[in-house]
Amino acid sequence: MREVLHGIPLLKNYTRRTFSNGPILLAAMFFGFAGNAGAVIDVDIRASTPLGSGNASNFIAHISDCRDLVSIQVGSANQLVQLSPAEASRNLSSPTACEVEFQLDGNSVLSPLLQLELLDGQTQSHTEQFYAETISPNISLDSVAIRSEGDRQFLDISLEASDDLDISYVALQAVGLRASSLRSVGGVIDEARPTSFADSNGYLRIYPDRETQTQFNASIEITTPLSAEIVASDALVLLDSYVADASGNQAAISEISFTGDDVREEVLGLAATPQNIIFSNALEQVQIIPSLVYQFRGLVPTPGAGRGISYASSDSTKVRVTQDGRVLPLAETGATDVIITVSFPGQAAIEIPVSVDYSKTLVGLQTEGVNAGENFQLPALNTFTPLPILLGVFDDGSSAPLTPLHKIQKTLPAGSESLLTVDDKQGLKAALAIPDTSPLPLSISLLQYPDIKL
Repeated sequence: MREVLHGIPLLKNYTRRTFSNGPILLAAMFFGFAGNAGAVIDVDIRASTPLGSGNASNFIAHISDCRDLVSIQVGSANQLVQLSPAEASRNLSSPTACEVEFQLDGNSVLSPLLQLELLDGQTQSHTEQFYAETISPNISLDSVAIRSEGDRQFLDISLEASDDLDISYVALQAVGLRASSLRSVGGVIDEARPTSFADSNGYLRIYPDRETQTQFNASIEITTPLSAEIVASDALVLLDSYVADASGNQAAISEISFTGDDVREEVLGLAATPQNIIFSNALEQVQIIPSLVYQFRGLVPTPGAGRGISYASSDSTKVRVTQDGRVLPLAETGATDVIITVSFPGQAAIEIPVSVDYSKTLVGLQTEGVNAGENFQLPALNTFTPLPILLGVFDDGSSAPLTPLHKIQKTLPAGSESLLTVDDKQGLKAALAIPDTSPLPLSISLLQYPDIKL
């Protein structure tokens, strides 16, 4: 049986029936009720696994009122199987609702049908037509509010979601923090989380109760009561959410919302890496990673297009920059560097000099912030520490961060596997303490140029 509490699934044993009817048929979507006069029970059928992921399709039918049910028939127009209301699972978000799971295969795999027989002899039918598609759904934050019930408080979050076919579920995770607490730890959310007044502790899933539903609500109990003053001026909610449709397509949002009108998170600065670029090969390209300095969250990387960051090249005939910050060499720049300008409204622009010189030869490597002969120190055990930025040194003495064209190899001494772990993306992690007097050497080399090592 599958129970749902406030939209959160609690998985138990359940009965699954399979119906077989031949090859798959794709068609447009429709739904409706048929039955005798009287009160109509709301029914919604949703896909519980992405359409097209196998030879069968799995569905869940949500029935808004199960009190007067005599029987439930599920399947397709070609074949129905009768279930007892006792085989349905309760939905604890509503005392009258229940749900049934079923599976279809064959040529009616995308045409689920449900028929209800009621105590007064009435019958109702509900059918929907699904089809596999690739268009992503839409999701947006509608509202965030603090609600009181007696001496208890709740964080209420409302999301708007829609799809051209059918929404399977909306998922969200949220943490409520005091802005002053987040500011005191430099905007590091993990450090501020122990002081949170509300936390979803992972993603909560919210399932639709009716066809064409667009509003999805979640309620999280507040563990540390908030005064009216804090709600108005010092409480914020960090929200990550996504919506999935019947075909498995998803759309996501990440928001910071304030419960009062007196708190606003300002952008305090703009930064970007790398700080300079040198191209010695026409096939190279570099991705600029801009970051915004927020009032409470601190430095947040914002790569890609559509985030308010703009890029411009002082000479697009020699160096091109795309809307998502990729820099490509077109011709040698000569004695004067080309300048890439990174801009964000209200902030001082960042200028990145770019040199294109195909006569330059890469002769060595060095690390930014760690000089030759110095130890690179890991601050803690069993936690990955990013390695310093690796710079390429050219024959004229200039240096710049390496481009993705250069493939890097990292090697630890034989037998050190129990002490150190090296990961290309996360850096280094130590399992045991390594004294300063007996450091372990990490060798870094380029696959294309094995003689260039650090």
